[in-house]
Amino acid sequence: MRTRRKISSSKKMLIIRELLENNVSISDLAEKHSVTIQDIYRWKKQLFESTEIFERKTRSKETPLEKRSKDLEEKVKQKDSVISELVEENIELRKKYNGVS
Repeated sequence: MRTRRKISSSKKMLIIRELLENNVSISDLAEKHSVTIQDIYRWKKQLFESTEIFERKTRSKETPLEKRSKDLEEKVKQKDSVISELVEENIELRKKYNGVS
């Protein structure tokens, strides 16, 4: 089983540039750089279809502790909102039943 080799976006760009500027055949280019013909076609397609060319989707660099902290902050905001609504309702009910207008 072949292991997957990671090719940098700059190397991909150099390969596609060589293809487009030098009119080299795709099979020769693939052999020269030890990639498949399908890879070159895919990279070429990405070049013309995407603004985020060849960039790998990266995982969030957020640590689990930072993620947990953000989740807790969001929960606190939600609780504050609920408490605020309850306090407003309480004030309105006190005014209504105590005859304060």
